[in-house]
Amino acid sequence: MHASPTARQLFVATLMMMAAASAPSLAQQYEISAADGEERSPLVQEMEKVIGQAALDYWTPRLNDYKFRVDRALSADDLATLNRLRVRWAVLIDEGMRKLRDGNPADIGDGQDLDMKVDEDAMAKLGETMEIYTAAKEIAERYRPEFDRLGSTVVDDATSFMGDVAERTEQFAAANRSAIQKDERARALMAKRSELKEFASDARSERRRQEFLAVYSFALEPLVLLYDGIDLQTLFQNAGPIAKPMTGITLPESSTLRQNFPNPASTSTTIVYSLTAPSTRTLLSIYDARGELMASYDQGARGAGEHTIAVDVSSLPVGSYLYHLSLRTESGERVYSKTMQVVR
Repeated sequence: MHASPTARQLFVATLMMMAAASAPSLAQQYEISAADGEERSPLVQEMEKVIGQAALDYWTPRLNDYKFRVDRALSADDLATLNRLRVRWAVLIDEGMRKLRDGNPADIGDGQDLDMKVDEDAMAKLGETMEIYTAAKEIAERYRPEFDRLGSTVVDDATSFMGDVAERTEQFAAANRSAIQKDERARALMAKRSELKEFASDARSERRRQEFLAVYSFALEPLVLLYDGIDLQTLFQNAGPIAKPMTGITLPESSTLRQNFPNPASTSTTIVYSLTAPSTRTLLSIYDARGELMASYDQGARGAGEHTIAVDVSSLPVGSYLYHLSLRTESGERVYSKTMQVVR
């Protein structure tokens, strides 16, 4: 069994769920811009940011809504189990992708087996990742009618996002027409936007919708269940050289929950979050790598603006942790989470 390629495929599936159909056409951008080894033009980079912001704005609230639909559907026991799986999944993905990201990018790809690049411990963790994926799928089967309806919503949202990407591409082309004509790489990319429009239009057909539903049911449904607030930028960043060429977009970091600093931490660390609207309930929770609650910080009601929490980690064992921010605002409940490391 090739554990590493399997994990890569699952991770790419996650990214494809969130970036939807923008990836196939934008991937051609990289073939154009990186063919001769030169840097991408500023205009092409700006296009990446436009699509990246669109993905962040579109998918973050929807992924949150999916999570709470899942939570409401499950029994208390199944929800407790899933919450532990969510934490462990996030930690494993972070550890695995960090290991690949910190390696030599030149050693990844070009027909070489990725499982040659990881040690036995990493391979065991990748096997555990597959077990979590399977366990989430088994939970979904016990609530089939509800999750079939959720799957239909996800596919409809993905289809709408395809159209949104096509529209934003047209708007970018119109607003930058003169500059594009002077930029060979951007001109080549923009010439392919008709293919994106055709793809977005075809996605609305019943035939294509059924295909999307089949892919969702086969591969993506467990990933929706396992989502627990990890922002899209973190997923793409941790993917390093694996995801970037396949997606062709640049995601900004979520401005709500920031990465703790210092990270890794040994005695104390600081967590910053920023609210664009008041929160009537603000709870920060810290979980260990097995999903056990280690500490919680009830912040109560908080106004719009930046807030800081000092966290004592001196008594926490060395390892990986997930910190999880839960908010209740006028727009509904929202969750955000990131991983952190404790060292000595």
